[in-house]
Amino acid sequence: MTSDFEMARCEPSAVLPAQVVGGMRWDGETSGPRALMLAVLEDAVRCIEEGRWRSHFRARRLAAEAEAWVRCERREWPFSFVNICEVLGFDVDAMRAHLLTSLRMHQLLPASVRAAGT
Repeated sequence: MTSDFEMARCEPSAVLPAQVVGGMRWDGETSGPRALMLAVLEDAVRCIEEGRWRSHFRARRLAAEAEAWVRCERREWPFSFVNICEVLGFDVDAMRAHLLTSLRMHQLLPASVRAAGT
């Protein structure tokens, strides 16, 4: 039999509102799998944005991988671009168009302008 002392270590601690960073709301809309999906989408956007202006191989490679993920239409895996957008309530085509259009616009800039961002 398990004692109360041993079980006390397994019980969740209370979290005070002051302990939540930036006053964020942690509920069913912003925690768990949805929070992870939002983090994945934010990381892809960051990789694409940073990869546009950097000349470093790693930044460009991450941007290319993120762009391929955005272009992918597959729905089989839970963290596909399409599934994440749908779960988070974003229009898939509009999000994709925005990310890829701004990428194409960057690629049309003269090399001297692109190099200035490194």
